[in-house]
Amino acid sequence: MPPRIEASSPEPSLGVAFTITPAGAQVIAIMPGSPAAAVGLKAGSMVTSVNGDSLASMSAAAASTLLRTRANLITYGMADGGSVTLARPSY
Repeated sequence: MPPRIEASSPEPSLGVAFTITPAGAQVIAIMPGSPAAAVGLKAGSMVTSVNGDSLASMSAAAASTLLRTRANLITYGMADGGSVTLARPSY
């Protein structure tokens, strides 16, 4: 089974958990009220890129690092051809 990771820095959280698959990163959980919930990410969605960088053929470790970007704006390319942009909250 692929490793389960949370795509966020320790603080503040984007509120999304992934599992790495050969096709990309599958969303497995969304925290209510999080940036991920605000943009409509749903469990089962497949992320194929992060900020324009494809997850295809990346190792699980490389994909995990990319998903944990500390950027303030993160754009996930989705398997359906769309994309969503999350804004990291500032506290």
